[in-house]
Amino acid sequence: GVLMGLANLVPGISGGTMLLAAGIYPRFISAIGQVTTLRFTRQASVVLVCITAAAAVVVVTLAGPIKDLIIHHRWIMYSLFIGLTLGGVPVIWRLIDHRTTGVWIGTLAGFVGMALLSFMQSGGGGSEDNSGFGFMLLAGAAGASAMILPGISGSMILMILGVYHHIVKLPKGLFDESQRSDALIGLAGMRE
Repeated sequence: GVLMGLANLVPGISGGTMLLAAGIYPRFISAIGQVTTLRFTRQASVVLVCITAAAAVVVVTLAGPIKDLIIHHRWIMYSLFIGLTLGGVPVIWRLIDHRTTGVWIGTLAGFVGMALLSFMQSGGGGSEDNSGFGFMLLAGAAGASAMILPGISGSMILMILGVYHHIVKLPKGLFDESQRSDALIGLAGMRE
């Protein structure tokens, strides 16, 4: 859960890959499958509560420092993100038993998709006003879905959509009295 929380804060690192590297990913996905079919077993509940609670604590406590590092040391942090992302490639690649033509086509399609998303972001493909409630709800759903898939960074999806900075500053603002009113105004602005 701690590894997943850290990965979910950092664009380019997949929370699912961290669970995979820790060896708990199959149990995590199985627990999600049980809960989504309304079968609440004790084992599934314990797995989900432990992972999500640990991830939530990490996100809430480290969102501020990560945001500050990204703002003040952008090139260092982005270099770190890229390095960590590339470091996860061998973990995922080893999971592929048979490297068929379909695997290579899927890999190429994923690469092209990432390049297109990156191009859209750098070209200003996103909307200038991307903090509306509806857009934030859709961005959150996309980011949360990506966060549990190995190899796909939910934070990177949020960054590409242009909402990462809005979201990562919320936990610090809600717990820091000097910034609480700004964070609450930001939340209220999202609902409009």
